[in-house]
Amino acid sequence: MIEDFFGFIGYEQVTETAFSHMKHNRSVCFVGPHGSGKSSLVAASAKLMSERRVQSFPMVISFCNPLKQFILTIVEKLYRRKLLSPEHLADDWDTLRKKLSREHYRHSIKIILPAIRNYPGLFIGIDDLDTLTPIGRSVILELTNSGAIICAAATKRTVTLTRVLYQFQEIPIPPLHDDIVRKITAAFLDERGLLVEDRKHFIENIVWKSAGSPLALDNLLKYFENEPHIRIEDIRKLSQGAGRKETSLEWLIYATFAMVILLRFVSRATMNKQLYIITSSLAAAFVIIRYFMSKGNRSDA
Repeated sequence: MIEDFFGFIGYEQVTETAFSHMKHNRSVCFVGPHGSGKSSLVAASAKLMSERRVQSFPMVISFCNPLKQFILTIVEKLYRRKLLSPEHLADDWDTLRKKLSREHYRHSIKIILPAIRNYPGLFIGIDDLDTLTPIGRSVILELTNSGAIICAAATKRTVTLTRVLYQFQEIPIPPLHDDIVRKITAAFLDERGLLVEDRKHFIENIVWKSAGSPLALDNLLKYFENEPHIRIEDIRKLSQGAGRKETSLEWLIYATFAMVILLRFVSRATMNKQLYIITSSLAAAFVIIRYFMSKGNRSDA
């Protein structure tokens, strides 16, 4: 993702807001549309917790069905960090996993909850709560009631999710501001050393097509990453893909220039000195303007 390259630009305030809740042992849930950066925010929050709270033991898990697999993942992470009871740490993980796989998931919960109570402030990042089931909801509530700090992500407020959100501080994710997208795109072009024939036009089209979505921006920049030279034709295709109608006036300019040249020949044929001077001046002005326009495009690239 782009945040791996530029840092989490544009969402610093969101992560700080989340941390301000989590440092007081309150769980949070990022809510936003697909591609808005929820998963990355969960990971960023885990990193922030590990940097500012050594005792947080951050772990990030994707919520999955069947529920038993999700619970076993938590048990494994607690086992790897040696946070389980000595009785369970005595076995190697494969042996313990086989034992728990044969048991009801409630047995695994009984292993998890004491570990959470023994280490208050344990951070658990859970991605994608959209598939949360009623039983999964009860498990999440047990984790939070035992003292775990949960940082979750969800695309929409389902009925099941709504019934668990009262335990969370809901944080909506705003789209990236246009200025932030411009900043990221410009930095990307500079860092990668990409040549763009019309840099300003290219950046504005990236802003338009990404529509503030970090995932869309990431995909767009990756698409052009391996292009050593981004031509005007590529930018026009990008504009058309974004739903913009590109109207080129270049043909009109050349048609006008052709008319000036035609009138110049007419003035010579009719011996019209005044018309000849005017058309010659216009032709010279066109050549000069066209030269500086092309020079400006090369300097932008």
